[in-house]
Amino acid sequence: MPDKKLKSTGITLDGTPIALRPLLPEDEPALQDLFAHMSREDVRLRFFTPMRELKHALAARLSHLDYSREMALVAQHDGMTLGVARYSADPDRRSAEFAVAVRSDWHGRGVGQLLMARLIEVAQQSGISELVGLGAAREQADAEDVPKAWLQHCAGAERRDRAPGSKIAGSRVVA
Repeated sequence: MPDKKLKSTGITLDGTPIALRPLLPEDEPALQDLFAHMSREDVRLRFFTPMRELKHALAARLSHLDYSREMALVAQHDGMTLGVARYSADPDRRSAEFAVAVRSDWHGRGVGQLLMARLIEVAQQSGISELVGLGAAREQADAEDVPKAWLQHCAGAERRDRAPGSKIAGSRVVA
């Protein structure tokens, strides 16, 4: 089980207080609810494929973590799950892949920024020195693959544009 000291709070850009805490196995229904409140495009960008629902098998896998090399943080307000940020470390625990998902109706309020900032802190405390994220390209040709707004809030972050013809873009955060 994760350390209770990982719990924290934050304030969104519009002043809404949120709680940040580790994801627990009993949060599977909360993950399914989060998924249900994401647009199809947001789901495709997060999971690299269109999906209509978060089935039990995947929700169970996402909510049952090996805390020795994985961490997922949940952002909540008044019992509602607003987003999740997670990492999964390589066997050497120097680098980890990260992913973020935020309810579509909460975009632009800083939830992803708060989650990433806390995830970076937790990764640093665990000895991880690099977080690497991949993102599917947006359907609009001129849209950002990895939102600059939150990358600018991550110290040492860099965005890597996708190669011509590729549907994947990446970002690297030095934790």
